[in-house]
Amino acid sequence: MNDEIISNETRLTRIQALVVDILSNLLRAPIDQTDHVVNEAITRLGEYCVRDRSYVFVHEGDTTNNTHEWCANGIDPMIEHLQGLPIELYGPIAEALDLGEPFHVPDVQKLPEGSPSREVLESQEIRSILLVPMRSEGKTYGFVGFDGVHNTHAFLPGEVYLLQSLADVICSVLTRREKDQAVRAAQAELAGERAFLASILATSAMGIIVIDAAGIIQFCNDSAESIMGASREQMIGRRHDLARLGLYP
Repeated sequence: MNDEIISNETRLTRIQALVVDILSNLLRAPIDQTDHVVNEAITRLGEYCVRDRSYVFVHEGDTTNNTHEWCANGIDPMIEHLQGLPIELYGPIAEALDLGEPFHVPDVQKLPEGSPSREVLESQEIRSILLVPMRSEGKTYGFVGFDGVHNTHAFLPGEVYLLQSLADVICSVLTRREKDQAVRAAQAELAGERAFLASILATSAMGIIVIDAAGIIQFCNDSAESIMGASREQMIGRRHDLARLGLYP
């Protein structure tokens, strides 16, 4: 979105094509490429919309963290300073996002002087801002934002709608990764517990045999081999009553 004078229809057509391409990349990306495609998305849109900063914040309890950020040339990154921020710090801004509504201020100086929103934005030297909420399971998951530091800028309603679609998909890929990480962590924990239990069973002085519902031996320890007079290879996968009948080879 450069400085040339173009019609609103042309603006919408151009950004729509860009957003569709970005959404396609986000949805096709493997989970381990999530951060890369999210950073690429906000970079392409920040550059296209001629913003100075674009970013993603993710809420964690009563705080929010800046997880992804793109800055134009000459703009200092803020991501390191925007971790663990109390959500209440954003005041009316957070309230709007919690209602699922974008927070769009084309010119911060037109906000009432002394208002909480204006004070928060001016403290970060923001002259123009658009925040679109990310919602998951009926709650605010975070938001995607676009700042103007050097200039003011008004987004068209159609552009806000498209950027909301982008935020929805970013939310989707981030929550998908969280769920995947939770499953992997649970699987690793279960595997660890099983390995620990197996080590205890294997070294126990007591003969232990594990039999399934069909009476098939699934596990036996060293002591069980001695007691039964048969090796693991002879017992595991066979019926437990074969030993009583003397049918183990």
